[in-house]
Amino acid sequence: MNAEKIAETSLSIKSILLKPNEPFKWHSGYRMPIYNDNRMLLGNYEHRMLVSNSLASIIKENDLEFDYIAGIPTAGIAPAASLAQVMDKPLVLFDEGKFLEMNYNMSELISSFNNSEVIASTCPYAIPTAVIIANNEKKPFIYVRPKNKDHGTKKNIEGIIHEGQNAFLLDLIFNPETSYTDLAVNSIKDANNAQVNIVKGIITRNEIDIKGKRLLVLEDLISTGSSSITEIIEYRKQGAIVDNLLSIFNYGIPEIAKNFEDAKIKVFSALYYDTLLKIAKEKNYITNEQQELLEDWRAEPFKWGDKNGFPFEDPKKK
Repeated sequence: MNAEKIAETSLSIKSILLKPNEPFKWHSGYRMPIYNDNRMLLGNYEHRMLVSNSLASIIKENDLEFDYIAGIPTAGIAPAASLAQVMDKPLVLFDEGKFLEMNYNMSELISSFNNSEVIASTCPYAIPTAVIIANNEKKPFIYVRPKNKDHGTKKNIEGIIHEGQNAFLLDLIFNPETSYTDLAVNSIKDANNAQVNIVKGIITRNEIDIKGKRLLVLEDLISTGSSSITEIIEYRKQGAIVDNLLSIFNYGIPEIAKNFEDAKIKVFSALYYDTLLKIAKEKNYITNEQQELLEDWRAEPFKWGDKNGFPFEDPKKK
């Protein structure tokens, strides 16, 4: 039931778009009939809780045991922080070859965000604290990248912010030279034409020894799987025990599933492609003909574009 709710929510807020007749060009250069942006689910408290509670249910149903939760940068950090809060488990970030435990000391921030309608953060270090604040206050959450993405929507604000919403921006950094507060403020103002209140802070690196510790890893989306597998292999090199990977959405492509099996990683996802198509058809987001095209894509995703007149475009060639 949670999977169907996530599917319906994602379709309604357009965090998942299905366009088999006008496919998207993925970062890989392939033309694909689906676009997914789970970060839009961050923009609403109920949506965050729907995802977090669904993942928490998966953990309980499968008796997944772990010591820490880690979100794969950058998209996995915010949902991992929210899940860590729901599960009352510690969250870690992997940065520059070290695992950092994230603590949520918010006592000095309370007066700063009371009058704000949106909680925002820079990334990555401020994301966990800002997510917890947003959850406690049941407010929307967004984070601002230091630069625009080079693919997809090419934006630098992740989440949803509406016209006129006042924002509280949290900027936590280790090195003042890496701060991009002014850019983040201007991006938010340009997006919603509203006031932005800022809290900046210098934090210390709370490094932990991960050797022998069980790490539950969260990714927002399983598509090709290469980035997730690469990241988990690096975690294992640091001595972490990583057997399980959670994700919000999973295309369920058979050859990709085989890659995870070979890497000895069990994958558990809140929403799979089959359920998405089922809800999309029931709610009239797609026609029978479009459903067939979308089912054909899942069968041969990397041949589908050429087969349907949308050839591969090598991103390395301009």
